[in-house]
Amino acid sequence: MFLYPTEGLPEIPDELYARLDTAHFRYLAFIGASEGVFSFEEIEADREKFAHLVLPPLENGVIQFALFNCVEYMHLCYGVSKDLAAVFCYQDTINYATSLLYWEEPGDYDLEEGIEAAYRETKSLVDSLCRVQEESVELAN
Repeated sequence: MFLYPTEGLPEIPDELYARLDTAHFRYLAFIGASEGVFSFEEIEADREKFAHLVLPPLENGVIQFALFNCVEYMHLCYGVSKDLAAVFCYQDTINYATSLLYWEEPGDYDLEEGIEAAYRETKSLVDSLCRVQEESVELAN
């Protein structure tokens, strides 16, 4: 069994999991990847307020998911820390990738390679968020 890498990533406290899940799901509605849980009015208001966080669909109509935009949206809308939002998105990516392999024909998709790539992207974002936070503390002193 493949265990996904977590070295250097913060753990999500149990009491924040539901909030992160809601924030993430709202982002998916925000970019048009899901519907039905949040009202049309809520999502439209978010799209006006946070228009800079929506990427246009690809030429073939596929909706684009951007990790940084999702993390920023979760932070702004739900007040969750960006590093925990990034880790939640990483875990969701793993869940999504493994469910695709279970429910669909995997084709040429390499699960381990995909998860390693998601880990590197998440770790890079978490590290950069930590550096920004450290620099802000240094400037404040």
